[in-house]
Amino acid sequence: EDESLSEVIEWSIANFLGLLKSHAGEPCASSGATEKSKRGKRRHDEVGILRSADRVDDPSTFTHWPQVRRLAAIFWEETYLLLCSPVADGMLELVLRHISTPEALSWLWPLRVTRSKLLQHATMVWAAAPTQNVRLLSFLFLRNCAAMVMQAVDANDAMPQ
Repeated sequence: EDESLSEVIEWSIANFLGLLKSHAGEPCASSGATEKSKRGKRRHDEVGILRSADRVDDPSTFTHWPQVRRLAAIFWEETYLLLCSPVADGMLELVLRHISTPEALSWLWPLRVTRSKLLQHATMVWAAAPTQNVRLLSFLFLRNCAAMVMQAVDANDAMPQ
């Protein structure tokens, strides 16, 4: 029973982001993505992910982003809960390895609150994990997040919030 659950979690972690991308549609033609705030005013996209050929796509520019955003938020919240729960080091390694990719981080980037929680927890895991592999993969997650911030700074010539 535990083995089956582990296999389902492993499959979900490995394949869910690809499923999100396939259901998100095509990137919009406009390069300057804007979104409508609650007050009805338009504001510039704060995601800050570069949209060039050598960088990952900004998921918020996909045509079906409003529909897929909630699924992405659920995925990242559940991933956070999985990282916070006492699981085997092998499962932590698998989760950290899959969420540390630039493509995975691009789906996390628009979710500011969840991103902040994951960064704080990854910092704690990096400092206190019992095994070297988990600490290393946690550091990889943090380093790739820092690279995303640096890309945003290069693209916007201003620090993202």
